[in-house]
Amino acid sequence: MYLVVVSITANIKPEFDVYHRNSIGASLLFTLLVFSLFVYVGATDAETSSLERVLHVGTEAELRDAVNGAARGMPVVIIFDKHIDLTETTLTIPPGADVTLRSDSELVRNSGVEFFRLYGVSDLSTITIEEGGLLKLEGIIVTHNEGAYGSGVEVNSDGTLFMTGGIVSGNTADVGGGISNRGIFSLSGGIISGNTAETGGGVANRYSTASFAMFDGEISDNTARKSGGGVYNSFGGAFNLFGGLISGNIADWGGGVNNWGSYFTMFDGEISYNIATNTVSGGGGVAFDGSRFDMLGGAITGNRAPNGGGMYTNNGMVQFYGGVISDNVASESGGGIYAKFLEVLYVSDGVVFYNNQASLAYDRDPIHDRMYQDQIGANVVWTFPFSQGYNNYDISYISEIPIQLNTSPNNQSSPNSRIAIYAIALLALIICIAVVVLNFYFKK
Repeated sequence: MYLVVVSITANIKPEFDVYHRNSIGASLLFTLLVFSLFVYVGATDAETSSLERVLHVGTEAELRDAVNGAARGMPVVIIFDKHIDLTETTLTIPPGADVTLRSDSELVRNSGVEFFRLYGVSDLSTITIEEGGLLKLEGIIVTHNEGAYGSGVEVNSDGTLFMTGGIVSGNTADVGGGISNRGIFSLSGGIISGNTAETGGGVANRYSTASFAMFDGEISDNTARKSGGGVYNSFGGAFNLFGGLISGNIADWGGGVNNWGSYFTMFDGEISYNIATNTVSGGGGVAFDGSRFDMLGGAITGNRAPNGGGMYTNNGMVQFYGGVISDNVASESGGGIYAKFLEVLYVSDGVVFYNNQASLAYDRDPIHDRMYQDQIGANVVWTFPFSQGYNNYDISYISEIPIQLNTSPNNQSSPNSRIAIYAIALLALIICIAVVVLNFYFKK
């Protein structure tokens, strides 16, 4: 049940209309889902605490034996008593296993380190989660020895990773330096930092099987030689940002987040001080192509790029319902947003653009007046002293092809599909409450 609720939450792809007819229902949905998650986690922890095994390990052999024991159906909490070097192969979390990794807090303090480390083998991921496996990272450092190659954690389709603490750092791979995810990944604490890849320096979330939900924690100071310094979300993956920080990452395209042919929804959190270096595209904070981006809250701030200091957009749907886009800098065009060949660009009332900068400013082209009237809210806050958005500082729209307005700015979901989604969320809540009640009854 825990996996079902997190999977639903991680796959949220909301489709609101411009008049927010679904805002109340959507808020109810998210509230039910999040409440269900925390209620069930509490019930599950209370129910399994007496069943799970707690094992201390200090060698590779002890660690592998403990993980293999978890595959036999009993959850295991593995506590590191020292740093462990893998010498044979990746540490595999097999199907059916429920494994938690953390450091012994007293030994950590006595050793003068933050966490104990798990060092990976050259040319392999340090940890691999197979289909049906579950790993909870709560307090170790997942890394590679200097010069070794491979992701910190690789999550295969239908594998699950919950990261609530610890660090994933110092890993180098082709895709997903820190985390390479094709399953379910939830980040609610800890740090993913100092990793390197061709795409997805911090996290690569790929394919339609991939769901990444970030509630808290930090993805910082990672590097991608091509796309997605912090996060690379591609090939139909779903990325939902509920909180936390994506900051200080660098890439050729999409310093903070690169969204390619996928879904990215930002409810809260901060994407800040990331850098894109490509002189043609860019996107310091966010870059995407052929994708869907909805921003309901949070901040995209202090990012830098040649074009699109805050965001570079191309061939897709971009909708701003809330949040702040501020202090972003483009050395050429689009301090806040560089918009090109969009299907939809919509900015709702109350969205704030503040102190964005670009190489020049200009007034709105009359050819864009109809689009501006239909797509831009009347009460948007623009960078001073501008009173409208298409000024290059906040939004640079350079396409010679006007946006088509013969359809709604949203592909509105049908009433039946919305009712089905709400019903599923309500059912999840009812089941979670029933689990708590039954758990309390049987324990008595």
